[in-house]
Amino acid sequence: MRRRLALVSLAVSSLVVPAFIIPLATLVSNQAETRALSLAESRVDAVAQATVAVANVLDLEEEGITEEIAKRVIRVRGDPDVSIVLPDGTVEGAPVEIGPSIELARRGTAFTVSVEGGAEVLVPIVGAGPPEQPAPVVRVFVADAELREGVITAWLMLGALGIFLILVTV
Repeated sequence: MRRRLALVSLAVSSLVVPAFIIPLATLVSNQAETRALSLAESRVDAVAQATVAVANVLDLEEEGITEEIAKRVIRVRGDPDVSIVLPDGTVEGAPVEIGPSIELARRGTAFTVSVEGGAEVLVPIVGAGPPEQPAPVVRVFVADAELREGVITAWLMLGALGIFLILVTV
């Protein structure tokens, strides 16, 4: 009788524990990605605000964001993954190919897009220059390693917890 109860307990816990562990593992993965993208968005916003502030201090509203302003901001920030793409196609900071995502951001849309090896966060600097010019764009690249930081460790801990719970049940 004890053997049957142990087998029933093993069967039930083998079904119930994964039903809790798998959604938790998915949640951990999503949280890590959300955290990394949120940090990237705050970095992009800080660079965009600094760029506008420098342009305002230098009173260059009519000219817009110039190459010199972009160089100053990138140099002061010292962030290796940040780029400023100017309306003429000049890129300051991390090298970036000007593709459809940059073109869309130049029209005034801020967004995040998945790319090979990670994700890009793109924010246009709207109102920073003549209205007929496309907006300068601040871009930051977030590598897959950052998007998945800490996930494997958390999954291993959840797996160990699941095995422990099954053993305790039996």
